[in-house]
Amino acid sequence: MVTLYGIVSGASLVNALGNSVGTVRITPSIELRNELLQLPSGTRIGLGITGKPEWAEVEEDLQQRLHEAHLSPDAASYPASNSTYWTAVEQICCQREHQVVPLESKDVWKVYNNALVHLLQCRDRYREEVEFGSEGLEDNDQKIIVTQEDVYAAEIAMRKIYELDRDEALLTSIAKQNIDVAIVGVGHTAFWMYDSEAIASRNGITFDSYCAEEPVNSFRAHPPVRFVRNPHPDASAIIGRDCLERTVRLLSTGRIIQDKTPTFVGIWDTVTPSRGYFEVFVGEEKDTRLSGTIEDCLGSAEFAGTLQGDAFEFTKKYTRAVPTAIKEPIFYVARINNKAINGRYQARDGLAMPQFYMERADKISPTDLWKGFVCTQGHKDDEIVSQIIANR
Repeated sequence: MVTLYGIVSGASLVNALGNSVGTVRITPSIELRNELLQLPSGTRIGLGITGKPEWAEVEEDLQQRLHEAHLSPDAASYPASNSTYWTAVEQICCQREHQVVPLESKDVWKVYNNALVHLLQCRDRYREEVEFGSEGLEDNDQKIIVTQEDVYAAEIAMRKIYELDRDEALLTSIAKQNIDVAIVGVGHTAFWMYDSEAIASRNGITFDSYCAEEPVNSFRAHPPVRFVRNPHPDASAIIGRDCLERTVRLLSTGRIIQDKTPTFVGIWDTVTPSRGYFEVFVGEEKDTRLSGTIEDCLGSAEFAGTLQGDAFEFTKKYTRAVPTAIKEPIFYVARINNKAINGRYQARDGLAMPQFYMERADKISPTDLWKGFVCTQGHKDDEIVSQIIANR
């Protein structure tokens, strides 16, 4: 049985424009301090940190990889550790003679270093394509999209390591090190409690209690911390993780949802197609009307509309999605040209009318969808725009 605490060890101080202007200094709550002091001497306490020698090795590894890739030593580095929080926890543990065990894996961080250097290289290639281009305009556009997709894939690979692989490595360490109490970032612990049954089965870890700390006001340089017993998991964090897993699955298998077959696939982002890839599952079709669900890397949505002749119009509304997804109904208008379905979409209260593209198929790569979009874009576009305006 493991007693679990979810904490926030540091954050950035932001101004009214959302710009970082400093570091927020966070210290453990009085409640957490008291609970650590009340534990029996010698309790094995796992902390979501890397040991100092191991972290020095991680930083050295990053610099070595930058050198081997012929990148500047200043191209990437880790910020100075905000050690105030963890130092305070370690001092309390030392006072009670607890056994402190760092839980972070240096090996995972070295894999992260490799992904970070790869991302920097992808960004350099993208800048070269944008600045210098190539012989033909169409060929150049395609190379830009391909390198942009490479950048996006590299960003997702880094997120996977940072959010998913580190997560699993922490759980493995808790189980292997026979930890009694684990103090880990709340981004991890919130999901662990949500997924506790699967973790008990997969990792052999059972959490007997859970408490979390929440900074009350992140606009202060030293905010007070609220201690909450048995908090409800943050729904947005759970959805965010699910959407990251969807994106990883898309980039590795070409599908977002594995156990169903979509009727249509498409893209609503024609700059980074993978970001806007979606799968349409028609659940009910009667005469010219159809409805069902749409799944993308932002979440799940319901849709209803009509497919008549060469006209395809439908309204989409997200039902479970990340906070950045459009909350209002989104109106889609398209015209069909052979297998290609070109159109535009607009939120109910929006002004912009971005383009989208889809085909009747169960699987097409995002890049191939973009190629189809390029070959057919502009088809009856004036008619589509007029239709959207008329339906405002």
